[in-house]
Amino acid sequence: MTEIASPKTKKVDTEELTKRLFYQQQERSKQVEEKRQKTLKDNETRLLWSNKRLTKEDEKGMVERIYIQQMARKEQQRENHIKTLEANAKTKNNKVLTQSDMSEVVQRMYTSEVERRKAKEESLGKKYQPPPVRKTLDLEKLKEVNSRLYEETKGKKEKNKACIIR
Repeated sequence: MTEIASPKTKKVDTEELTKRLFYQQQERSKQVEEKRQKTLKDNETRLLWSNKRLTKEDEKGMVERIYIQQMARKEQQRENHIKTLEANAKTKNNKVLTQSDMSEVVQRMYTSEVERRKAKEESLGKKYQPPPVRKTLDLEKLKEVNSRLYEETKGKKEKNKACIIR
């Protein structure tokens, strides 16, 4: 006869499993941290003793490795790049363009594009940014505005002088 596990026993089993997995994970974390600390300590001791003077041969070897080999590698890459460019230039169908063909190409690729962009900019400008409506003042209104502004500033100056004098 098979026993059917009750919900209570299932809960206890899952709790035990969870605890066991948690402790296993904690142990793994401790081991990883101990290993990391050990390698750090080893590296520190190795660095403490690495302050020795370099011999001329070691120095020459380092210069060779760091600078000269790097420069040789760069030169080789440049030469390879030039070779690939030359090979591509030979394989492609290079046409010699006449002056009229060249002007057509420039017209098609540059001038027409610039003109199209300007036309688009103008149409969008007219659509979304119409020119402002400007009021024009006749001579009478202009004199009236001018005298009113003059009188206001004159009145303010007089008030300021009166305040200062008091």
